[in-house]
Amino acid sequence: MQTLYIDRKGSELDINTNRLCVRIPGSERHFSVPLNVLEYLVISASVQFSSTLLSRLSLAGITVIFLNPRKEEATCIAYGLLHNAADRRLMQYHAVSNPDLRLAYSIALVRQKLRGQRAMLHKALRTRPDQRYALTKGIQRLVELDLRLDSTTNIDSLRGIEGAGAAMYFEAISVCFLRDWNSLAETAGHHVTLSMWLYHSPIP
Repeated sequence: MQTLYIDRKGSELDINTNRLCVRIPGSERHFSVPLNVLEYLVISASVQFSSTLLSRLSLAGITVIFLNPRKEEATCIAYGLLHNAADRRLMQYHAVSNPDLRLAYSIALVRQKLRGQRAMLHKALRTRPDQRYALTKGIQRLVELDLRLDSTTNIDSLRGIEGAGAAMYFEAISVCFLRDWNSLAETAGHHVTLSMWLYHSPIP
């Protein structure tokens, strides 16, 4: 057994003498699994366990995956220590030693970052249509940067695109808060002026 699935609500998980013990509510039969045969523990229901259990599972090299069947984005992964995973370490070493693979992976990360920034600007556009010009301009410029990724051949160029994308994003999104910032600045300035007046005024 390499993967254990827990999908019974209210199940209790504990570790006893290097075995994962699972107590199922409403059932007198409980079961346990040796830790040395587990690689993954998948939990898709509301269960009970302690933080100590997660620490023990991590030390045993067991990865715990929490799933929510109703919300795919509500997923959490607690990775186990990879001290015995030689195949994974070899794959990591291969990835780090391969310039083309590093560049491809980095491009994918920057592309996701640019698309996330565009998604935020689209969301801002729906709530602030009065700032359509600045937000639309920012979206278009991020699209242009995304297209430039296809012809990127080195990390330095990629860093330039990532930096330009961040600058364009913050320039566009800042218009949504400019009015509040100005109001805050005016309020802060008023308090500073009042404080200085009180400080320099003679005490009667």
